[in-house]
Amino acid sequence: ARGSECQSDLCVADPIRGSGTCTQNCAHPQDCPDLDVCLAGAAGSICFRNETGSACSDAADCVEGICLTPPDGLDWLRVQNICVSRCAADSKCPAGYTCEVVNTNAGPARVCNPSVRRLDLCPNGSIDECLPSGQCVIPAGRDPFDIYRCIGIGGEGYCSCTCRNSVDCPSGFACYHDVALSGDAVRTGVCLAMSGYRCPVEAVNANILQCPSLACATPDEGAQASYCSSPCERDADCPAEFTCDPVDLYCVPAL
Repeated sequence: ARGSECQSDLCVADPIRGSGTCTQNCAHPQDCPDLDVCLAGAAGSICFRNETGSACSDAADCVEGICLTPPDGLDWLRVQNICVSRCAADSKCPAGYTCEVVNTNAGPARVCNPSVRRLDLCPNGSIDECLPSGQCVIPAGRDPFDIYRCIGIGGEGYCSCTCRNSVDCPSGFACYHDVALSGDAVRTGVCLAMSGYRCPVEAVNANILQCPSLACATPDEGAQASYCSSPCERDADCPAEFTCDPVDLYCVPAL
């Protein structure tokens, strides 16, 4: 696009996408539509797309210069680094992210941070390794050993909980119903970490696992827009800001 093609007469180049897009001047983030951010430029502040979730190798791949690694630490998981945008409120972050101050390559900054706060590891596959984490809320009368689970491959994994729905899970986790995996007739699911993780590499090579939930969803936009998801039976199984697609039965961003 060129400025003359825009109603605002403003066109900004997107160095990552390699194209131009129409924009407008702004003084505050709320001046920009949808999730767009207000960036300072040579010609004044302008609205620009929220790049949260775009794949990056380092800060140079991100317009705002912040490349972040979601919670990691597992040998079998190749977590995708992602660009994140600065924010003032959760309402300016896409599904799977919350606005909070975290340490980044640019120092402490308020950004759209993955909703999964951490992965507590159980490298030997033992529930004993998970008990100190405090990740799971233990219902009255239940033994913690009945609630904690270790989710992983080849023994190495991360700490999880049995669940009835995502309310029983840590932030950003979905509740995947599998009685054999949960071993609990009351809480028939296990919590799977998904919110904020992206999987553009796994989308084209299924042998490279990028999702702690072991499920990569590819929308119509293509592999670069792929995100980690989880099978579901109803909306309550999905983390905040996600719903259960009634056809595919996977958690998808809510509109």
